[in-house]
Amino acid sequence: MSLRDGFQDWLLPELKAFRSQKDRNRAFGKCSTLFSKEGWLFWILLVGGASIWAVIWRHSIALPLAEYLILAGVPKLIGVMILVLSVMLVTFGIVVAVFCREASAIRKRLRKLMAEEEIFPCISCYYNLKGNVSGVCPECGEKI
Repeated sequence: MSLRDGFQDWLLPELKAFRSQKDRNRAFGKCSTLFSKEGWLFWILLVGGASIWAVIWRHSIALPLAEYLILAGVPKLIGVMILVLSVMLVTFGIVVAVFCREASAIRKRLRKLMAEEEIFPCISCYYNLKGNVSGVCPECGEKI
């Protein structure tokens, strides 16, 4: 298992219900809109939002803060570092929030796809329990 597969399993555990990598890729492709034809709007909004954020940051936050830091006697290099790090931190937070929202939407779509394809996974090991009447997962022994 590669690091990418491990991260994918951690972020989207529903993909474990699809046994082959081909089925996982197909399911992910059906459920992800971030990198599909429909995802173009998302990227336009992200780039446009980042541009607007940069203008707002520069004129209403960064310049007054820089003036305050200079007047307060903070060395110029430290003031610049504070501004750059704060911009990076806010931008990183926005990107993380967007990707977490997309991962949540993908998980919902994966659950819907699993129901459509009649895949009923064990909550512990994601073994397909379709047709199981014993009430116990044959893979891990978990009670259903």
